[in-house]
Amino acid sequence: MLPARGLDREFFARLVRMDVEIAGAVAAARGRAEALAAAAGLSLGEPLRIEEDVGEMPTPMPRMAMLRAAGTEAAPTEIAAGEVEITARVRAWFSMA
Repeated sequence: MLPARGLDREFFARLVRMDVEIAGAVAAARGRAEALAAAAGLSLGEPLRIEEDVGEMPTPMPRMAMLRAAGTEAAPTEIAAGEVEITARVRAWFSMA
């Protein structure tokens, strides 16, 4: 069930899209590893380690705490319509035999 507020709903939808992107990135990593293993005459085994490359994600900080830290008062928030690109990158290590 989606949250009632519009921004919360959009945030939730982004999380769902991010999960889809992560699944695709893991599948792509497995496919590439299978091709490399086959080129070496080996077969790919189970994943030994998978890491998500999160890049530079800001640390969540509530808006009021940020304003207090900056010594400013809350101002109306303007929200512009637009698109957000969501991508995912992973690094994966697999066993080979």
